[in-house]
Amino acid sequence: MQLPVLVQSAAVRQAVSDTLCGCPSVCLQGTDVFESRLLDVFLTLLQDQVNAVRMAATQSLRSLAKYLGTAWIRARLLPRLNARLVDRAASTYLQRITVLYAVRDVVTAPACADISDAFLPLLLTSFEDDVPNVQFVAVQAAAAALDAGTLTRAQIAEVHAALLKMGNTSKLDVDVRYFTEIALSKCA
Repeated sequence: MQLPVLVQSAAVRQAVSDTLCGCPSVCLQGTDVFESRLLDVFLTLLQDQVNAVRMAATQSLRSLAKYLGTAWIRARLLPRLNARLVDRAASTYLQRITVLYAVRDVVTAPACADISDAFLPLLLTSFEDDVPNVQFVAVQAAAAALDAGTLTRAQIAEVHAALLKMGNTSKLDVDVRYFTEIALSKCA
């Protein structure tokens, strides 16, 4: 989606991202209104070339969950995020990292604990990414979820097993290995 000329400035895009999903007047009109008017803009901001704009968009996910509900996040947003993460040929590593930051922001929010099971596969899949930066962010997101206490015992066991498998990979980047060990210590 091409943004209007007014939003070509990175500062304007960041301001739009900061206020877009935290705007209760639009979100309170319902999911249909948000989807028809703002969802494409929100998804475009997640792919922005400026990191601050992408991060502002990921941080607004908590507001989306608050106003639109976790059921909407699970049914409508998660499949679109998953598609960006899984299709490595159609996404850049920066887009995959942005999705992982979004996942981190959702799974660490207490209000979103009921949908952490839906986001967990995205993290676990990212442990196997070929790009160390993606693995690094995935491990940090997993550690943040473990710290937040929003994962069940079964989910913690899944994360633990995936981290052990990842840690036993001989080609693992030294920094990723270090943070994998830190995340493993949080599984106890």
